[in-house]
Amino acid sequence: MSRLRRQHGSWDKVPPAIKAQEQAKILFEELVRDVRGFEGSDGQPATFEQVRGLAATAEGEPMLDLAFAAVDMATARREADGEDAEGNSSSSSNTRTSTEA
Repeated sequence: MSRLRRQHGSWDKVPPAIKAQEQAKILFEELVRDVRGFEGSDGQPATFEQVRGLAATAEGEPMLDLAFAAVDMATARREADGEDAEGNSSSSSNTRTSTEA
């Protein structure tokens, strides 16, 4: 992505089709490990390569949108869980255990 930023001056100036291709590439290199449940136009199970290829096209944009929405939801949940955990942590208490001899 930094290469594209340099080429275009900023990520905002990268054409949407190129952004989608780059995002699909990163998604399938770093996150997606299995594509069970996807079918090709012939009704047969799609291969990983077929799904990855689809994701890099305009036709696959809705799939990318869903994938990134899922990432956003997971990130938000993790952040909320972290905030809840911080709110639940107790400060050190002043109670002492003593041993009487």
